[in-house]
Amino acid sequence: MIEPVILPPVDGNAARVAFIGDVVGKPGMRIVCSTVPWLRREQDVQCVIANAENAADGSGLRCKDYRRLVEHGVDGITLGDHVFRKKEIIDALESESNLIRPANLPSDAPGASHMILEVDEETKVAVFSALGRVFMKPVDCPFRAIDRQLEETAGVTPIQIVDFHAEATSDMQIMGRYL
Repeated sequence: MIEPVILPPVDGNAARVAFIGDVVGKPGMRIVCSTVPWLRREQDVQCVIANAENAADGSGLRCKDYRRLVEHGVDGITLGDHVFRKKEIIDALESESNLIRPANLPSDAPGASHMILEVDEETKVAVFSALGRVFMKPVDCPFRAIDRQLEETAGVTPIQIVDFHAEATSDMQIMGRYL
């Protein structure tokens, strides 16, 4: 069962958020598309975010998969190290405000490095992602990238969600402790 995370109030802001991590292939798409309406209805989830970097048959994201997730109620989509596996997604990365690439890719990489999702009239959620470095292709420092994103979005909302994609448990643990 997928359980939503109930974020504690931050400066008077609160949100009921579900973050779905790693939608993989057709089975993952089917489960997410059928579960999101239930999450909203039965669990009173206000904001749904999904990592969909492997939605396209296990690697990358196609535009049709992006549209299907959004049509079924996913508010924001993050991508990881397979961000550019399907070249067609580049146009969506450059035009859609609810689809982001990792923040520690080069600054001239296509797409935004963070998104702001409006939960309701008073509450916004900032979302960004970063990649670890162990067993991964070279990327910029994830700590510096996350610090930049935290600084950029702090004035917009105190609710900030980080999707940290890494292969090594040590990378994930140190980032968790850092944050």
